[in-house]
Amino acid sequence: MVKEKSMFKKEYCYIVHKSVDHYVDNRPTERAPKVEYTDDLETARKFFDEDFEVLQIDWSKHDKIICETTHIRIQRSERVEVNE
Repeated sequence: MVKEKSMFKKEYCYIVHKSVDHYVDNRPTERAPKVEYTDDLETARKFFDEDFEVLQIDWSKHDKIICETTHIRIQRSERVEVNE
C-alpha cells in the first residue's frame, strides 16, 4: 500500500499590509505577516477591521478569515471532489 503525499500551497500574494509593503515577488519577508490555514471559525469582517486588506481573494476557497496583529489565519472550507 502506497501513501500519497499531498502538496499544501499557501497563497501569500493575496494579502498585503496597508501601511508597509513587506512583500518581495509575492513572497513575505521576515517583517511580513505570517499566513496559515486553520479550521477556526471567524467572519471575514474582522479581517478588514484590522491593519490588513485583501487585494484579491477567491472566496470560494477562502471564506473565513481571522486577522491578528502580525498573523493572519485563513480558514479553508472543506471541498470534496469526485472524479469518475
